[in-house]
Amino acid sequence: MDGQRKRQNKKKQHVLHKAMQKNKTKEMTDEVTNIMMWFVAEKILNALSRVNSLLSSCLTLHRKFWKVTPEYAEGGR
Repeated sequence: MDGQRKRQNKKKQHVLHKAMQKNKTKEMTDEVTNIMMWFVAEKILNALSRVNSLLSSCLTLHRKFWKVTPEYAEGGR
């Protein structure tokens, strides 16, 4: 997990560096802030997409379980 965090931090620094180069400044301007916010938003959307996929898989497994063992759904009779 530490390696993944390092790569993400390196990528974030790279994006910030490129944005500042494009802007020809070393200050944090609105444009640089917008680029950083876009980068963070993209990461959040990717993570939410993976969570949604996992939840869908869990729901599918849950439904299959209840189809196989209906006695549990009826209170264990």
